Amino acid sequence: MIYFRGPYYRQEFSLPDSLLYYMIKNPLSPKVYEKLIQCCKYFFSKNPIIVIPLLKFDHDGNGWKVVRNGIPTKFDMKNASHKLWITNALYVYKNEDIPNETHVIMNLASSIVPKFYKCDVTKLCLKKQNIFFDEYLMLALNVKTLAFLDVIVKNLDGTLTSVEKLVEGASKLKEFILVNVAVSLPPSTKTFEQLLKLPHFFTLENFVWADIPEGFDIAMFFNYIKVWAPTKMRQRQR
Repeated sequence: MIYFRGPYYRQEFSLPDSLLYYMIKNPLSPKVYEKLIQCCKYFFSKNPIIVIPLLKFDHDGNGWKVVRNGIPTKFDMKNASHKLWITNALYVYKNEDIPNETHVIMNLASSIVPKFYKCDVTKLCLKKQNIFFDEYLMLALNVKTLAFLDVIVKNLDGTLTSVEKLVEGASKLKEFILVNVAVSLPPSTKTFEQLLKLPHFFTLENFVWADIPEGFDIAMFFNYIKVWAPTKMRQRQR
């Protein structure tokens, strides 16, 4: 991570102040931002952001960790005063069981969203978390691989979000995995009818939705897919 403490001095640049201000307030990418603050820490003082490739929370007593070049470093999220720019992945309880569920533990992912400057993660893995749909939209903007286990996604009015909205809100998805996720409606032919209306649903390479109820008419669903899907694919190709 690159960040600075201590005094700083403004340097004289040949560029107009207005242009410099725009550059630091609207960095094109994490690499551009880090180049700027390496050039002069005055820029960091005007828009302090910590760029993090991979942020994860392991249930091992050490809390949040930042992983850069494969090396994990403990991160004091509670006292972090700078905005965070997550670039590659966010994992919360990726592999661990949680013996004692608490409100704080189950809202970890939700609690850090206000600290984000941007979230460009392509991998989002959450386990036993509660988040709101607007928070999900920020996390899933660039996600290609999404894996949720025991996750609850709610709308602002407290109702459960549908699977169709989850897929629709992550337009770059390639892999979508839901296991024991609370949604507004269980898997049904009607649900998949709605999913098949989403253009990027056909670009998914892997779609897993566990816990399908016994009442789901799989034969009808397959018949529907064989007739409906090829027709829609031809229509989109035109």
